[in-house]
Amino acid sequence: MSKRKTAGSEKYPAKRVKRDTSPVANITGTTQSVRKLGANAIPRLTTTALRAFVADILGQLPKDEEEKNKRTLRIVRMLPEHLLKELWSQMINAWPKFVGHNLIIEIFLRGSTIRFPGTLPGIKKQTVRALSKIGSTLKWLEIMGHDIPDQDFAMTLSSLPLLEHLNLRHSRQVGSRTCKAIYTTHELLTYLNLGETNATLPDIKPILRKLGKLQVLKISSMEGLTDSEITRTVEELFGSQPQFSDQGVVPLSNLRSLKLRHTSITGTTIALILPHLPMLQTLDASFVPIVSIPTVKIDTVPKLTKLSLASTPVDAKQLLPILELLPTLKILNLGALGASAKTATGFTIAGKQSTSAMGSRTLDDTALLSLTDILQSFHNLESVSLAGNSSLCTTKSRAVSYFIRQVGRKLKMLNLNGILLLKSEDLEGLRAEDADDVCSLEQLLLMGTSIDDGVAAHISACPNLNFLDLEATKVSEEGVLDIIDACSLLETINLSSCRGIGVQNRRKIFELWKRERNPEDTNRAESATPRERLAYGKGSLESRSEIVLAGRWIEEKI
Repeated sequence: MSKRKTAGSEKYPAKRVKRDTSPVANITGTTQSVRKLGANAIPRLTTTALRAFVADILGQLPKDEEEKNKRTLRIVRMLPEHLLKELWSQMINAWPKFVGHNLIIEIFLRGSTIRFPGTLPGIKKQTVRALSKIGSTLKWLEIMGHDIPDQDFAMTLSSLPLLEHLNLRHSRQVGSRTCKAIYTTHELLTYLNLGETNATLPDIKPILRKLGKLQVLKISSMEGLTDSEITRTVEELFGSQPQFSDQGVVPLSNLRSLKLRHTSITGTTIALILPHLPMLQTLDASFVPIVSIPTVKIDTVPKLTKLSLASTPVDAKQLLPILELLPTLKILNLGALGASAKTATGFTIAGKQSTSAMGSRTLDDTALLSLTDILQSFHNLESVSLAGNSSLCTTKSRAVSYFIRQVGRKLKMLNLNGILLLKSEDLEGLRAEDADDVCSLEQLLLMGTSIDDGVAAHISACPNLNFLDLEATKVSEEGVLDIIDACSLLETINLSSCRGIGVQNRRKIFELWKRERNPEDTNRAESATPRERLAYGKGSLESRSEIVLAGRWIEEKI
């Protein structure tokens, strides 16, 4: 991603890398233009200092200067926890291969929060075992994408009784031993993510029974998660003679978020479990073979605020009666509804290739008109995704335009990516019929549509817009500049694969706008002093003296 900031507000780059000026380097990758505005334009002094320290980390910790290493480590150990978390975040993004077991043990193994993403090759089983040293303070733990043996996870988790948040997503060896450690040790747990692990439904049954405070459960890609298994589990947990009930604990009574994507469940499962989850607010059942959802009683449907059914073969017309029962929705994802799972190609269940049968129907213009009539009365709705519904815009009904005028312009986020036949005139609903009726959109995604420069007049009616995705569309430089003129809050534009825009300008469209439409700001930026560039975090700080000065601010702050 290429970044562009307003005058005097550029951030210092986290990595010190040799720039590749070859034509290939300028063509490949995502070509986003970014600028920072308002409160985001000027970073905090401590943030600027940490960026400079991280950028020069190899100079701060040279292998051949032991005394300097000791001094630097002593200073970093004195950082308060909130700054240590910020330093860790910058370190793992800038130098993931540099962050190894020894450095973690020396500096970062303290506080209430630990996060080990899968991008860190230096995480070993010894690193995970060492977490037991901070068992008296650790409450928030994420270890994602690491092949640590099940027994090592279990041993470590058994010594962390205060955990409230646990994310082990994509840690393939997590299984029955880890699950046993969870339900025997972590009564305070409110968040649990076992997605893409080797855990099975029988492994997590005791967790469902014992952890009464659990609010978020994510078990995507769980092997053996089928209708028959879930039916058996529901009977055991909630039947007339429950086999898995502890005195004083009602299973899943506090559950607010459930993620079941990439599993083998059907609509029968959804209808079966909803009545037993009275507090449920978020349900993600994307990429699963749901063909239909049996009719449920209105008094058994929880007050959902988020529903995701992307890439499921459910018939849109059969879904409409269910949506009518969910007037509290804030987020609705119906992307590629009824798709044949092309968008799900390659997903796995417990490490195995998925073979789930998917449907071939899609959301069409007729169904969208009916959907619009339902959603326009949903006053809390903020985000809707219709991405990938390729049968839209195939008739003269102007269903998408009607949807945008009645629903879309009142949202904060609207995703229309991949609607191939969507044209500029379909977005005319963004323009207000009444001067006092201001479009609320903050994010608009139009990737892979057939829009051209004609869309500029419609998007210009979105004064609150801060993110715009125009990837692989027919817009030109002039059209985008017109949008920037009208949308003063716009910070990010994705112009990847826009053939009407020069390759260099796709990454620097805000710079082009300044040169052609606002040259006074360009002159002020060029006349900024080194101190001003340092104070505002400008990316052109390259001399070692300026980097060292910023690094010293950490010590002075302490």
